[in-house]
Amino acid sequence: MPADRRSRPWRLGLLAERYAMPALDFARLRRAGQRLGLPSISATTLRDYAHLFSGSMGRLCLSLLYFLCLTHGLSIVDFGFFAGAVAVGTVLARLAAFGYGSNLFQVGAIRPRLLGHYYANYLLWLSASILPCGLLAWLSYQLFFDQPDRLLPYFLIVASEVLPWRMIDTASTVSSGLGRFDHASLAFNIGAVCKAAMAILFLFLPGSTLMEWAVLYLVSNTLALGLILVFLLPRRRLRWRRSATLLRARNALALSGSGLAYTLQAEIDKVLVLTFGGGVAAGMYAICIRVIDLTAVPIRAFNVLMIQRVLVNRSSMAGRRSKVVVELMIAAVSTLAYGGIVVALWFAPNLLGHEVAKAVGLLGLLWLVPALRNLIEYQVELLYANGRMTTTFYVALAVTVVKSALMIAVFWHFAGDDEWITPVNFVFLASYLVSTVMTYRALRDPPAIPREAP
Repeated sequence: MPADRRSRPWRLGLLAERYAMPALDFARLRRAGQRLGLPSISATTLRDYAHLFSGSMGRLCLSLLYFLCLTHGLSIVDFGFFAGAVAVGTVLARLAAFGYGSNLFQVGAIRPRLLGHYYANYLLWLSASILPCGLLAWLSYQLFFDQPDRLLPYFLIVASEVLPWRMIDTASTVSSGLGRFDHASLAFNIGAVCKAAMAILFLFLPGSTLMEWAVLYLVSNTLALGLILVFLLPRRRLRWRRSATLLRARNALALSGSGLAYTLQAEIDKVLVLTFGGGVAAGMYAICIRVIDLTAVPIRAFNVLMIQRVLVNRSSMAGRRSKVVVELMIAAVSTLAYGGIVVALWFAPNLLGHEVAKAVGLLGLLWLVPALRNLIEYQVELLYANGRMTTTFYVALAVTVVKSALMIAVFWHFAGDDEWITPVNFVFLASYLVSTVMTYRALRDPPAIPREAP
């Protein structure tokens, strides 16, 4: 190849070169991004994002299939109960291994040769956390679920989230830390395939019940975990040492506390709607949040890359202008994606099934929620990437308190009414404002305690 051709800017694929299409000049894109205050964008970064985003899109299609089968197979009340149980399981999953799984991302990104030690410690801490998670699950059921005949399906659903699904998340975390973003996406895709397959099976079962679905849900997550352990998890020899059991224990507990508080603020609204609004309201709200979750697909792929970059280079997201531009982009992408979904459902209400069609009127009233929900998630990830685990805990706890108090006030004021959905926008707005003030005030100051070395 001539020297002048090798020196040209990187081109988008061989077709562009073969048919003399205009070259995609990444140097010009980087300069444009720098003028906006964004971090520099390299071809490697875009390729990594493409791996994550394409995996997320595949998972999105599978999740839609899974969602359609569930809304057809379960009644609105059962779907609301299932969403509440999954929310409790998702929160308690953050307590699994007392946060040790999150350490694996940092170790994989910075010192991957130590993964064998951390694998062994993770399994030990995971075993120790099972009993506390079980006790908290029982306590949550007594507080929020006034349905004594559903205790067994509740525990099966919570166990699915706390053990197999959390371990799948940990395996994906390890791959992301090592920079294997295709493997990280594939891990979740395998989980999505198994869930979708079990949901299809459930749809064709005669007289399908919530109990049957709880069993299939546990089977699907366990099967997915087995496949991931065999084919995707990076191989490392377990090297457990008694002296290393408490290695990075303080960091693990801080991660567990901050992750628990963050997940609690993200999931508490579903449980509160079930407790104070009833099964039908919980089912409708769960459907709305499930549709809103579709807008987070490109944002979460960006968050993973952002964390990995900041862990390696702390100055990559520095600067007020950069943070403002990123937040505006997240808000714009979220709102446009949600607008497209709502418009599509407005013209074709049965596009996602007849149960979702019942919630189309509610979807049009939640315009602020997708952007604000994704921005709160981004801010928490930004704190984590900068090593502010303690601050993450306080921010998420404050957001949880504000959101819980306002959600309870909404249902108190609109008791037995269908007008409770619009004020939910202002609940999320207040939560976002609290998160924004606390997050950027914390990032402005140097950390009080430096991050531990792996």
